[in-house]
Amino acid sequence: MKTLMMTILLILAISGEAAMARCNRAEVAGTWNIYFGTGNVAVRCTLKVPKSGPTVSSSSYCIVPGLTPAIPLNGVLQLAANCHVAGVLTINGVQPPIDGWISRDKETISGMSWDPVNNIGGIFSGVKL
Repeated sequence: MKTLMMTILLILAISGEAAMARCNRAEVAGTWNIYFGTGNVAVRCTLKVPKSGPTVSSSSYCIVPGLTPAIPLNGVLQLAANCHVAGVLTINGVQPPIDGWISRDKETISGMSWDPVNNIGGIFSGVKL
């Protein structure tokens, strides 16, 4: 019984900590290397997030293996106070929606995306440079 009670208290403590995570645009602004994987394709993107506004900087780009030059990347990302990120990126005319979370230390991101052309789901992860 003591073990069960300690487990419940630990879960409640961890849940409370996660709920207190806060993000604002200034904290996550900067350059991020994001890695997307869907099906048999992996893409590395350099995403430049401005301090204000949801629009991704026009100097953002993606590198697809076997294709040169780099492909421009743009889009709109919404950041919630609880560190949830959602939006749509435009890469080479394809607009995959993304849905993910920024870590408590504001240094990593991970989530899922959807390739609407090939009808395949995928995942992404990234680090702030």
